Amino acid sequence: MPRYIPTWGSEWWALWHERRKELRQSPAYGPRRISVYSTHSYRSNRLRPNRETSDRYITNWKYYYETRGHDDTEFDPIEFNNDATSDTDLFGRDPIMEMIKVSYPLHGGRTVGPSNVRVNKYAITARQAGRGTPQLMAAGAAASSGEDAFIPKDYAMQVHAFERNSQETRNYGQVISNNKFEQQIQIYNPAVEDTILPVSDEVRATPFPSLITANNNNTTPTGYQALSQNPTWSKMMTAIIMNYTFEFHDFVYATPWAESLPVFNYVQDQANITREPVARLNAEYNFYDPEHEAAAAGKTERQLEPIIEAPARDTNNWIGSKTEELVSQQSQEKKGQFPYYIELETPTQKEGPLLKAIRKFGFEESLFKDLIEQFDNIEIRNRAFELTPVLKKTSWIHAGRMIDKNRPIKFGPVGGAPQYTSNLRHTMRSLNIGNDNTKQELESVEFYGSKHSLFQIFYDQVTAGERSVCGTYRDRMMLMGLRSKMEQILGKRENRITYMQTLPPKDVEQRSPWPDNLDAAPCKTETLFYKITKSHNGRAIGVYYVSNPKEGILKFIDTQVKANKPYTYEVDAFVASYGIAYRYALPPLSHRQWWWRTESRMEQIEGRRVRMEGVWMPKWSTRRVRGGGNQGTRREGPLVETFVHYIPSVKVFKVPVFHRRQLSFYLPSPSPNGLCFPEAKIIDRPPAPPGVSFVPYRGKNNKVLVNLSDNIESIGVGSTGARFFAFTEAELTQFNEIHTLQKAFENNKLQRGHIEFRSEGDVETVEVYRTTNKPTRGPDETWADEEKKPYDVFGIGAEDSEPHKIISLNQQTAFKDDLKPNVVYYYTLRSKDRNGYISNPSPIYAVELVDDNGKVYALVNVFEPVKPKQLTVQKQKLVRYLEISPAPISSEIFDRGENVAGDRIGLVSGDDSAFGKTFKVRVRSKDTGRAVDLNIRFRSSVELDESIQQVEEAEEAEPLCADDDEE
Repeated sequence: MPRYIPTWGSEWWALWHERRKELRQSPAYGPRRISVYSTHSYRSNRLRPNRETSDRYITNWKYYYETRGHDDTEFDPIEFNNDATSDTDLFGRDPIMEMIKVSYPLHGGRTVGPSNVRVNKYAITARQAGRGTPQLMAAGAAASSGEDAFIPKDYAMQVHAFERNSQETRNYGQVISNNKFEQQIQIYNPAVEDTILPVSDEVRATPFPSLITANNNNTTPTGYQALSQNPTWSKMMTAIIMNYTFEFHDFVYATPWAESLPVFNYVQDQANITREPVARLNAEYNFYDPEHEAAAAGKTERQLEPIIEAPARDTNNWIGSKTEELVSQQSQEKKGQFPYYIELETPTQKEGPLLKAIRKFGFEESLFKDLIEQFDNIEIRNRAFELTPVLKKTSWIHAGRMIDKNRPIKFGPVGGAPQYTSNLRHTMRSLNIGNDNTKQELESVEFYGSKHSLFQIFYDQVTAGERSVCGTYRDRMMLMGLRSKMEQILGKRENRITYMQTLPPKDVEQRSPWPDNLDAAPCKTETLFYKITKSHNGRAIGVYYVSNPKEGILKFIDTQVKANKPYTYEVDAFVASYGIAYRYALPPLSHRQWWWRTESRMEQIEGRRVRMEGVWMPKWSTRRVRGGGNQGTRREGPLVETFVHYIPSVKVFKVPVFHRRQLSFYLPSPSPNGLCFPEAKIIDRPPAPPGVSFVPYRGKNNKVLVNLSDNIESIGVGSTGARFFAFTEAELTQFNEIHTLQKAFENNKLQRGHIEFRSEGDVETVEVYRTTNKPTRGPDETWADEEKKPYDVFGIGAEDSEPHKIISLNQQTAFKDDLKPNVVYYYTLRSKDRNGYISNPSPIYAVELVDDNGKVYALVNVFEPVKPKQLTVQKQKLVRYLEISPAPISSEIFDRGENVAGDRIGLVSGDDSAFGKTFKVRVRSKDTGRAVDLNIRFRSSVELDESIQQVEEAEEAEPLCADDDEE
């Protein structure tokens, strides 16, 4: 294999990539979910005969080059196919980009979004080789100072490709713009570097296979003819000669975090770190309004009053001034006047220069109305609308990998694929979830560029006086001013890209199956407006259009909702991508500085010698190539050397932002259609227990008046909540649903098993429970034993138990209850509101009507249950109170006398002795009468105490005193 000698400065490639980083339009998004939408370099449907057959591409240029001049616009090819791409889902892809982009085998051979290229510093240049230093070449490729501006050249291109009189120009439309640009590129077959690396490394094999297998000596007619028969090369030359128009709009779109139950704590923490606001959906219940409920009962949501008036309620077009009214302080205050509403709040993209100009010249409502009709009204769509095939890459973070903000996070695609790490502070890697999730078609409208663009059609209609709106002289002047301003915006280098920026950011020397390129899509974007779709049970019941607000925060308030109905909200952003439309072009044959014609020659064809006319060949710039070993050097021409002419092209894409339901185990959800909000449902809080008072009747010892009231009280609101008491499975299910909704929309501080209670004045019934059994707590120090156990005596929720009374507060607020005198009754009560939500049981009340010899009075107290007394058995050792021993006459030791050896035990013996016999002793309890029999047997044992014996011997030897001394 040959090795290129970079005598002209191949280090330009590294300099170019450094310049490219500086030109990167996408900011660092931090720990956010971002997606890359890659359109590749594609040919628009409107420029092709039809989507199924696409354009004709020559597969063999040999006959054409030998017989015809390439300037002819019509030709009769010998061989052709219908498109350059092998992927039928992406008809119209640029064949040059198709050739130089990498297609990974693990993805079925398809190019997976903006990935890698098979060319590097040895295979591509942005200028003719040998002309200019590496610094100048890098500057020309970056065009940071406008080096790509089109300037007619005598030796090459005198007419811009978008101004040529050709069928392609007639299809696309004559470009009336000063923003015309040009770059010149050369593509060579890549080469091997036969450098031996250190011993510790392997010999580096080339990752650059030949782009085209052909005679490398393409500087000669024979080599050029061989190259012209290659199908891949022929496809590329078709696009160049026919001046086919391709567009490029790869862009990055960042989605904000969505505040939902499984991610709130982490997201809130990360949002605080990165100072990024969090999107949230809030279902707010303000108060109970019976008149509002009655009025809404017979209406659909569309018939309810919106927060601001709109021309049509079926599709609320709140574009322009209506958006300012929506996000105004007045609307934020007005929402408190509605009984309930749902508020969607999300951070938005900063107002871009295009939107700012459209607002300044007063065409926001009219232009965006036309855009909306193109996207939503099939009947009036024109050629500005199309479905653009894209490959989408998405990033997300797995819930189990989130530990702390300073620790790298591991994440990877579903299915156990290799894990990759990325610091939270940096843009995350792009991960494909699967073909079904990454390959799709986005609805798009060409906003600015060709004659079919929406702006051009709008401009032509206004200037021709064909529109009833915007038809005044002032409108026409303002529209011309807007066009001039847009030209100025799109001509600035920071708002546009060059052809070289359409190349993927890496070559295969840096290859990876999952390249870290989520911030590499070069096109600048700005969000123009949003579409919010409200659905119930999968059916859309409301559509709203809202402009991108100037404040950077969209606060959408939906008052066209009903309580206790689930709603889902989907948000689409209409994103303008500042891309380019480009054509490849070659100078006409009249430019002899570029073209030369070989001499005619004789060739053997079908057994006959035939004179072949000379071949038109470009005067390519060649470079020196050294072969392996001692093969020396030779000259080699590029596979392709062409000019690329391009102009700004702005397309508006409908990009999903919040779609589908949240998957709890991913942060955010890896849904292909964006993040998602949880299902929203407006519910009022369960009521507080009712108020109650007990009033005795004078002189009556068997009746009491029980007064009831709707207790307007808040319990657990704004804190960690109050523990709920569920006595049946149905009640537990209801409370758990309330807990989930309140935690998602009202109060994320709620602990497990806790909710917020607050009476809204809508209590309908009160359940009264009564018993004479004394409530007690359980033995353990748990919530179930200490708090819930006392209510078991009332039988709440039991199958064979009913409430003592069920009182409808709409009919009565008091009732008489019969009691027996001198008997303690225990009461507890629960409220139930109009939605069937129940309260916790009230405190337990102890009520007793005392009749003391005709003197009747009531004892009413809040009863505090206590633990039951433990019945303990008094245990004492019987040995402390019972002694059983032989009588002294049987057990004492007596001296037998001087003449008898040993002492005698007891004075009795034989049958009269206690020893050797068994005695039965019966002990009887005075309390229970139970008896215990003890069988007792006495045994004797003799032990000699030597100390006593020594004292006795001493007394005998020396008496203490004589008898006469005693006297």
